[in-house]
Amino acid sequence: MEWRHKDLISLEGWTREELHFFLEQADYMEELMNRPIKKVPALRGK
Repeated sequence: MEWRHKDLISLEGWTREELHFFLEQADYMEELMNRPIKKVPALRGK
């Protein structure tokens, strides 16, 4: 999905799919922050 939003000040103009994608990403980041190692696998060692 191509991200076309500049900021999160307003949800006006967002599609249902974009909102769903954003909430899925938020869930993933919450899980990541609860891990003992807080880096995503692609960033480990950097």
